[in-house]
Amino acid sequence: MIGDGHTNLVYPYNDVFTKEHRRLPLSARVRSDKSIVCDRCIDSIIPREAKILSINGIETCKMLDAMMPFEAGEREHFKLSRINGDFEALRQMLYPSDSFDITYLPVGAKKPLSVKLPAETFEEIQKRIPAKVGVSPSAPYSFTIDKENDVAIMDFRHFEDIEGMRVFADSMFTTLRKDGIGNLIIDVRRNGGGNSRVGDILLRYISPIPFTQMDRSLIRITPTTQRLRGNNDIPAQFTFYDIDEGHYIKPLTKEEGHYDGNVYLLTSNKTFSSAGSFSWAFKETGAGTVIGEETGGMNVCFGDILGYNLPVSGLYCTISYKRFWQFRADENDIHGTLPDIAVPADKAMDEVMKLVKKHKHK
Repeated sequence: MIGDGHTNLVYPYNDVFTKEHRRLPLSARVRSDKSIVCDRCIDSIIPREAKILSINGIETCKMLDAMMPFEAGEREHFKLSRINGDFEALRQMLYPSDSFDITYLPVGAKKPLSVKLPAETFEEIQKRIPAKVGVSPSAPYSFTIDKENDVAIMDFRHFEDIEGMRVFADSMFTTLRKDGIGNLIIDVRRNGGGNSRVGDILLRYISPIPFTQMDRSLIRITPTTQRLRGNNDIPAQFTFYDIDEGHYIKPLTKEEGHYDGNVYLLTSNKTFSSAGSFSWAFKETGAGTVIGEETGGMNVCFGDILGYNLPVSGLYCTISYKRFWQFRADENDIHGTLPDIAVPADKAMDEVMKLVKKHKHK
């Protein structure tokens, strides 16, 4: 109800979902258009990418509406991305059952099909469910080069390890210069944030102008905030910061390694927090072309979280204690980073490769 994606309750998975707990024997994926598709199903009974229309007679869109109040976020599209991770938990909480009558529509089919699946234990499901497709890499950022198409793709999953990013960025852009790669794709579609200073390092290589990711901030410190932060280095008061242009971060010069190729940024509704502010600065500075969906992170937003356990339930929660205005953000026009080319997130890579190939043939 607060409408802040950083102020959140964490679902108690380990207390609810024991190995013996019998559950829905399929893994579903929630899309930004409020549809649900099958990711994996026990014994492959329901094929991958089949649209799930209803479970036990309840339409999936109505399920999502019922789940929405249990997710924190500024916009519906971001809450849907959160439901994507919590779907199994919220479905079990709201619609418990020992069996599941599922109506689904396979890709390319015209008529829906139905099947009844009994609830199964985690162990049984793991034995009989297909392997995941495209397992996520563990590295917070990595890159690959496609010399044939004159493009490098940076898979940017987490904003972490400042010194690690310094080394990574230097290595990546040195390689791009050495190999004469004229296009760079930065993919933050699965990035939920982290430390914004990691983004500053990357922006120095691609921004054409001086920048700051947040040019204003308001911090509220109370004795409780001090206790949760574990220090008293900021006095218990409201503090407002307004960064003038003289303190903006300067981009690297060409001699220092600034990249002068075409840069593309892939975004999704899940792109949040530091990934959202990075995306906003990327577009505002004119660093390149944004392709995908509006980010989940807003241009005026709350951030920097404190975590603690609630005293009665023991549930872990987070709460933000700072308000940020991102680079040149307008208080009267709050929204996420809007793509230059709007396409569903899962189509963004195909779309950007069309642009890369078009540049190659010019």
